[in-house]
Amino acid sequence: MWFDPARAMPSNVEIKARVRDFQDLLQRVRNWSQGYGKVFKQQDTFFTCPNGRLKLRQFTVSHPLKDAELIWYQRADQCDSKLSDFTVTPIRNHFSDGLLASLSNAYGVAGTVKKTRYLFMDTARHTRIHVDRVEGLGDFFELEVQMQDGQTLEQGKAIAADLMQIFDIKDGDLVAGAYVDLLVAE
Repeated sequence: MWFDPARAMPSNVEIKARVRDFQDLLQRVRNWSQGYGKVFKQQDTFFTCPNGRLKLRQFTVSHPLKDAELIWYQRADQCDSKLSDFTVTPIRNHFSDGLLASLSNAYGVAGTVKKTRYLFMDTARHTRIHVDRVEGLGDFFELEVQMQDGQTLEQGKAIAADLMQIFDIKDGDLVAGAYVDLLVAE
């Protein structure tokens, strides 16, 4: 299938927050979801990009379906919930090292983020819940409310606010930007 620029791009409503007690939050999410979630070790290489952010996510512990993902996204750098437009391209068959070299040479590397991600799904709310341990930064909680056809931004923000309340995430815990931005600022 060819890319159709007239077709609506997928979008999420997202929040990112610092976590004070990683083990406590992880256990609360596990209890709430009644499962252990999926655990991924990821390395995200961000490239210099004049329009949004471009990163190659490589799975350093085997992912059953793909070796990596090329992800482009654009969102406001604000602390509260925000809309993010994105495209994700799965990379299969261990082509990611060659793609990493090509993109690094073509665009330059803006930074690299290594993390362990605990992924939980709230299928009723179409939301991905991440509890992340980021090398050199600390621990974080992320929500990605996957916007559905006909769903308003306000409805997506209400879902994020509800889940923040369930997991006791305070407005003061919220952070702006991407992990790579926070690493550069450290």
